[in-house]
Amino acid sequence: MSRTPAIHVQSENAGFKSGIILNEMNYDVWSQIMEMHIAGCEKLEYIMGKTPQPTETDASYAKWYAEKQKVKGWIIDIHVT
Repeated sequence: MSRTPAIHVQSENAGFKSGIILNEMNYDVWSQIMEMHIAGCEKLEYIMGKTPQPTETDASYAKWYAEKQKVKGWIIDIHVT
């Protein structure tokens, strides 16, 4: 019987590191943790598709892009097995 590694999450103001190695057995827990973190940072609209992309010439584009990349960074800061 294989053991699934425990999930340990630590969050500090300096950033969010999930420290999770994803597999089919822990994805549901990971996705809930990520959604809670992203919602807590008031960025959930970026993964829910509720923040439309402004045109690149719009003054708000740079801020939108930076926020989108921040959220993407939280999501991909994982290891997949």
